[in-house]
Amino acid sequence: MITVFYTTIRPAKGQSVDDVIKIAHNLGYKLVQFEGYTESDIGYACHPGIKYHEANENMKRCSEIQAAAVVHFPNGDDDWPHIMQ
Repeated sequence: MITVFYTTIRPAKGQSVDDVIKIAHNLGYKLVQFEGYTESDIGYACHPGIKYHEANENMKRCSEIQAAAVVHFPNGDDDWPHIMQ
């Protein structure tokens, strides 16, 4: 299991946080809540902080989980969870 850090999860309509965690688990990820990185930890592309690359990889994994957890409704309105890191 690859650890993915998040600060909050807003599930899609009709989902629970547990549903999102199960989807992440099925993708091989373990979601772990934490308080988040500071701006100085992350930095910027031209001046990356100590956690810059780690935070970018974490964000990619959050996006992958969100994409896998999209809820499709018959009327064409889709909703997806938001995983904030």
